[in-house]
Amino acid sequence: MGTAADVGLNDLFIEAQWKTILEQSGPHDAPHKLLSQFSRQDPRPVALFIDEIDSLAGDSLISVLRQIRAGYTNRPQAFPQSIVLCGVRDVRDYRMHTDEGKSVITGGSAFNIKAE
Repeated sequence: MGTAADVGLNDLFIEAQWKTILEQSGPHDAPHKLLSQFSRQDPRPVALFIDEIDSLAGDSLISVLRQIRAGYTNRPQAFPQSIVLCGVRDVRDYRMHTDEGKSVITGGSAFNIKAE
């Protein structure tokens, strides 16, 4: 984890901090906290690419999307300015299911996409 930041930016923050943040925050808040702290340490806006997002399912996908949503209002100073979710599935066909009971989550799109 953090290899792209190390290689592309010569920045070791993620590599040095992710274990501590995971231990302190737990798996359902650690990515949000890590991205927030990483974004705050450099004045340049951060662009994050998450490849193969469609390999996540159930509660794992829900957790990632909720953490992204939670950080949205803190952009660009304390969260990535842009986040690209890459995958091979068409988001219009995507349905989210909880791990418990495999019920379908309704009430909107799994990906609230905005464009100008």
